[in-house]
Amino acid sequence: MKNNNIKGYSIISAVYNVEKYLNKYFKSIINQSLDFKKNIYIILVDDGSTDNSATIIKKWQRKYPDNILYIKKANGGQSSARNLGLDNLSTPWVTFIDPDDFVDKRYFEEVDRFISQNKSIDLSMVGTALHFYFDRYRINLNMHPLKYRFKDNEKIFEAKDLKNNMQLSASSAFFRSDLIANSKLRFDERVKPNFEDAHFVNIYLIENYQSSVSFLKYAKYNYRKRSVGNSTIDGAWSKKEMYNDVLYFGCLDLLKRADIKLGYVPKYLQRTILYHLSWYYKYIINNSNKLSFLSQNDIDNFEALLMEIFTYIDCETINQFELVVDDYVKLAWLYIYKQTEMDSKKIYVYREKSIYKFYYYDFNQQDFNLKIDDKHIETPTIFEQKLTFLDKKFINKYSFEIESKDVKNSIIIEFNNKYYTKIDTKDIKGLTIINIKRKIKDIARKLLLG
Repeated sequence: MKNNNIKGYSIISAVYNVEKYLNKYFKSIINQSLDFKKNIYIILVDDGSTDNSATIIKKWQRKYPDNILYIKKANGGQSSARNLGLDNLSTPWVTFIDPDDFVDKRYFEEVDRFISQNKSIDLSMVGTALHFYFDRYRINLNMHPLKYRFKDNEKIFEAKDLKNNMQLSASSAFFRSDLIANSKLRFDERVKPNFEDAHFVNIYLIENYQSSVSFLKYAKYNYRKRSVGNSTIDGAWSKKEMYNDVLYFGCLDLLKRADIKLGYVPKYLQRTILYHLSWYYKYIINNSNKLSFLSQNDIDNFEALLMEIFTYIDCETINQFELVVDDYVKLAWLYIYKQTEMDSKKIYVYREKSIYKFYYYDFNQQDFNLKIDDKHIETPTIFEQKLTFLDKKFINKYSFEIESKDVKNSIIIEFNNKYYTKIDTKDIKGLTIINIKRKIKDIARKLLLG
């Protein structure tokens, strides 16, 4: 039964075999500094749990019958459970806290304060700061790759232009119920085993592109990193759908929707897709055997989907992308999917006893000139290591060495008449990353290289 007396916020939580975590979840919500009985309504949809989750939920429901709704359904996945919860929504705002997570005591108060203070703007979404809670050590760490969104607390953005920011989690955000209803928005049950959150959130932003969005630093959401490694995310990589449905119904669908609705794909959405894809490359590069459960047809389809997705990603977005992956991955993306090169490249150098060791990444071995203390030297032996993706060439790692006794002050390197760098040996401290800039004007280059 819906409770139309709750003023502010509903929580929709899909429950599946989380008996171990439910009490902490409930305590974190019921003990909020914002009055729980007046402001918060919990809708728990039991997606066919086989443990004691139902018993624990009913115990709490008996204590707070006006604030807790329990719904039982056959197992159908998180999206179907959340959609059933949306059918029972009656408050102005909704969020989707996962029942194995928990929130800080002032979580709802921070959100409520911000929303109340900004009634004059068309606010559609509030993102909250996701912190990792490590089960094994019982500690919270603010180390999520997207934590940069909270550097400027409470800054307001247009939904169509979040700058470099992105929101992938429906659990750590609040949405307006009327906008969800107006858009007839539901979680797409075909997008699994992950990315269903990001798909829902970003359709919501696309549909409400003229509204406003903000990110709240002091509203802290605690995402549980389970010690047993049995979360949905942990098992996603062994699912066929990860390499097909997630990309087709999730990533590609978002890109096409934005292109149709707006006439372009916003930078934040391109970054959202790149962030998601980054984990595939980290997982698969030089480890294609991890996909041995896929047929060749599955692999071919996966590769084709990647090719199509990258047609919507701008070269500039790839060049500027700074999350998850190393620069050599971006270098390969540009070569393979955009047939171009990065604005700059990097060479890595460190000193090991009496040797300067260098390495860099490129699609093919480059011709290069070397000068040590303003004198040309013979090109040293270049060693090549091949990196593969889907058993195909992805990028190569090249390395060479120079004896430190041969160098007094500096080393100048020019690659393929396109890039150059000058390395001052006193700047080499530990592993040093040197930016290799694009070729300077010919006259300056000739003066430099002689």
